[in-house]
Amino acid sequence: EVSELCSAIEANDHDEMVDAIGDIIVTLIMQACIQNVDLRECLGAAYAVISKRTGEMVNGIFVKD
Repeated sequence: EVSELCSAIEANDHDEMVDAIGDIIVTLIMQACIQNVDLRECLGAAYAVISKRTGEMVNGIFVKD
């Protein structure tokens, strides 16, 4: 699914990006259920780390300070 998203981004194919992102989200939800992991906990843990990062976007890439 992620390789499909990468290909869609490289081709600037909006419809394929939407499809690939949707597929990725669905598979993550399914995997979280299988592993008995709370997605809100995952998001909270990731946000707790990411929200403290500083830096800037350079050519579409976040460069940390």
